Amino acid sequence: MSLGLRDPREVSDRIHRMQLEKLLENASQLGGPRTVYPLRTKFQRTTCIDINHFSNGRNYLVGSDDGSVSLWEFDNSLVSGDDVTSKPRLINKRLQTSQVAGAKAESPYISSDPSPQANDVRMVHSFETRQNKYRLYRSNTSSRGIQQNLYKDDNQLATPSREHRYGVKCVKWYGNDDGMFITASHDKVIKLWDTNTFSSAQDIPFNYAVHQIDSVPSELNSLVVASDDYYPRIIDLRSMNLGVTVFGKSSKSSKATTMTAEILTCKYNPVKDHIVASGDNNGRVKLWDLRMRNNLLTEMVLDDERMNSKAHANSCNDLVWTDNGRTLVSVGLDGKIIRWTPFETTLSKRGQLVGEVDIPRNRLKTRTSQRLAVYNDVLIMNTDYSELHFYNLTDCKYMNKISYPSELVSDKRGTPGVFNGLAVQRDLTNSRGLRLLVGTNSTYDTVSSLRNNILEYMP
Repeated sequence: MSLGLRDPREVSDRIHRMQLEKLLENASQLGGPRTVYPLRTKFQRTTCIDINHFSNGRNYLVGSDDGSVSLWEFDNSLVSGDDVTSKPRLINKRLQTSQVAGAKAESPYISSDPSPQANDVRMVHSFETRQNKYRLYRSNTSSRGIQQNLYKDDNQLATPSREHRYGVKCVKWYGNDDGMFITASHDKVIKLWDTNTFSSAQDIPFNYAVHQIDSVPSELNSLVVASDDYYPRIIDLRSMNLGVTVFGKSSKSSKATTMTAEILTCKYNPVKDHIVASGDNNGRVKLWDLRMRNNLLTEMVLDDERMNSKAHANSCNDLVWTDNGRTLVSVGLDGKIIRWTPFETTLSKRGQLVGEVDIPRNRLKTRTSQRLAVYNDVLIMNTDYSELHFYNLTDCKYMNKISYPSELVSDKRGTPGVFNGLAVQRDLTNSRGLRLLVGTNSTYDTVSSLRNNILEYMP
């Protein structure tokens, strides 16, 4: 017998829809974001953003084109209103910023005595490689404030690493552990950072430029990497043997997994963490099963003879899974956004066009590593029109858009800027509600408070 109680999922979906509708309404009425946050220097540009969804969504990371990374916290500071009648409001605050690689850095403190007791330090992080075991210590006893030591178990000191030489292409929290995060750049290095000291703890050198990295909470303790290599790579953070494992290479008897193009994007399935999706420069979208020897699970193929058994006619430069792990969305330079349901038994239902075909919408292949984001059943697309487009994944139709603020320009000639980083705070149980964070490439403005910013949209 029904007591008139609603399904909790139905109530949650309705709240999510109302939050998003209010956010879009506010963006339209205000003509821009609710809050604007400047970066550290005048000519710094945001490249990527990642919110830590597994620690109450309090913190987020911001990567910049000068190679630096900053740590921010939602609603950390209270400021007065713009006028006498307005109420004080909470704003986000930058907690930490890494030093730019080209800047002159103070030499890190290195003790002549390798024992932790010599300087009253405490261990805050440890990891192992095949050759050595590492321990990261933290000390507050020196007059220079917080300092760090990085020791090997054989009492040899590890060489401190610098920040990225080029802009940060991708930043990612390590699973559900907010004590560590990962960055990647076209300088062919992946860096593991200690959040407490906000310093690079380990470098993983690559022979290829890195386009995207991904990590999910899992017992696998691994990281998947998309790079100029023709095969996706898995870094096992438990062994750190340069931790690189190339998977998907075909055997002599089978060429089913032969790859002939650079990998531009790769994403873990958020529910089935042994499933990895990849998109390459030829427009192919493949699913890999980490439990299988040859790893290729299936390939997404659009039901169109003109596609030559591929997902996209041109490069696939981003992918995103829905939160339930059942739906995969891909975007390509052929102007198509396609929704896939790879675990459906009926092949004809596996690929469906989202919105209209629009080639100029996504014409710059590697402009940003964050093209797509999902909020509930809504897809957010970071376009090359200087707009964010919103699509309903239920009926695959266009919903609405947010235009780039007209006050922001990217140079002295008044060239319109574009959105770079893109992240959604989608956890509504933490009292912060829906937040949409986007980065800009603007270094000039017509309003003094709007420059080289992180923009925050909210209901």
